[in-house]
Amino acid sequence: MIFSQGLKLPKGWSLISLKGKPAYINLTTGKITREKPKAKKVDLVFEDDDDDEIFDPTITHVVKKGETVTSIAKKYDLKVDVLYLLNSDEELKTLAVGKEIIIGYAHTMDEKKEFLNGNIKILKHDEHDH
Repeated sequence: MIFSQGLKLPKGWSLISLKGKPAYINLTTGKITREKPKAKKVDLVFEDDDDDEIFDPTITHVVKKGETVTSIAKKYDLKVDVLYLLNSDEELKTLAVGKEIIIGYAHTMDEKKEFLNGNIKILKHDEHDH
């Protein structure tokens, strides 16, 4: 078992065990590497005929008073395991009001807007997508 105590990974990356050795998985792309990822600013651009804007595929939830990992998972019709894949154990162990946690990734700006307008089912893609 690998313990990630004090291990700081860029958002969207998680530590895993691959053949008994540490490896890292990019939760957006599914890419696995043995080299520790470095934080780098990557902006995805969604091009639209109407306007050009920076597209951040990350969909987050801001923790409210009384919420737990389980209640947040239920709210978005997710399995608790998915929240643990998308966020570090430490982030979820120390839930606090106002803390932002990742609940998924959108493929397009329209998909993200639809989710933010209340369609939580928009994140229900094939399991290998998220």
